Amino acid sequence: MYGSSSTVLLSLFEKMSTIRAFEDIVAEGYRNRKLPGLLQLSMGSEATAVGVISSLSNWDQIYSSHRSHGHFLAAGTDPRALTAELAGKDAGMWRGLAGSMHLIDTRAIIATGVVGGTLPIALGHSLYLQNGSLAVVFFGDGAVQTGSFHETLNMAPLWKAPILFVCENNGKIEFSSREERTSVRDTTSYGRLHGIPAEQVDGCNVADVAELASQLIGRIRSGEGPALLAGAISCLRPHYEGDLQQQEDLVDPLEEIVSSLVREGFNESEVRTTHFCYIASFRSMLESVLASEYPPNSREDTSLVYSLELS
Repeated sequence: MYGSSSTVLLSLFEKMSTIRAFEDIVAEGYRNRKLPGLLQLSMGSEATAVGVISSLSNWDQIYSSHRSHGHFLAAGTDPRALTAELAGKDAGMWRGLAGSMHLIDTRAIIATGVVGGTLPIALGHSLYLQNGSLAVVFFGDGAVQTGSFHETLNMAPLWKAPILFVCENNGKIEFSSREERTSVRDTTSYGRLHGIPAEQVDGCNVADVAELASQLIGRIRSGEGPALLAGAISCLRPHYEGDLQQQEDLVDPLEEIVSSLVREGFNESEVRTTHFCYIASFRSMLESVLASEYPPNSREDTSLVYSLELS
């Protein structure tokens, strides 16, 4: 018999497996030259995406970074619409015009190709949320080197903003190691410097991420102001697809949760079969998407342009 904790763990695995399978097929499509553009995957950060977002309420708002697929899928974005967007198809979230790094959806508000670009926007948005809602903003350790990061962390506690900062720290700043770019080893020290409660977590352990995120979120909802969560993760793919550099001594969060499920009494073969089924499903979906229509090539198409009639 599986207890309630086992059921929760299985649900977390299914969400993480969905993200990994989706990106496996996207990477495959890119290698086979079926998908255009620049592709930067979030493989290795599934536990932080799922652990944090599973701790949120439906009315909370999520801001992402340039590695956004995992955040959007964890927030409930339709995988087919996301695939179509990456393929530049008319059925995409934004009719194929936004691409991987400029996604927008209902809960996951926005992704950006600007490092640290969503930090101040998420802070401003959080100030307008009501009824105990909060904003969550994900960013990498490279964003910690930007001015917008420090300016945002300086203002957030002054306003007691309901915002959770989540640093996905893979130890790399683009092509350089973190040690080559800063002498500060502990990302949480920045939070404490600005008077923000900050916690470090194993970003490859989804259960630990979910538990600590829930504690910080509860504190924010009670009106105590912002918090920072820093998770050490692995970057299981190069900086972008096509780059030859690869990190060493990597920890795979999906393998970590599979091991946890086996310890809870689940059959390992059945668990892995679930993942393979997701891969097969997404591979079929990609082929279907590739056969769909491209958006009309018209400079007069303003269907996705925000406009306000002024009187």
